[in-house]
Amino acid sequence: MRVNPSSALKVLVLDDVLIGLDMSNRLPIIDILKDQFNDYQVFLMLKTQMALQNILRKI
Repeated sequence: MRVNPSSALKVLVLDDVLIGLDMSNRLPIIDILKDQFNDYQVFLMLKTQMALQNILRKI
């Protein structure tokens, strides 16, 4: 089977990697994800509703 590299699925899964960061450091990470991985499907696992709300405001 041959895979066309231009049609390869690009997925990034991050499981609670932001937990050790305060909010002033979390939001720049979201900017990096938006800027550097905009052609990826990003799954960001979070443990708190507050973290989700803050990130949703950012994107």
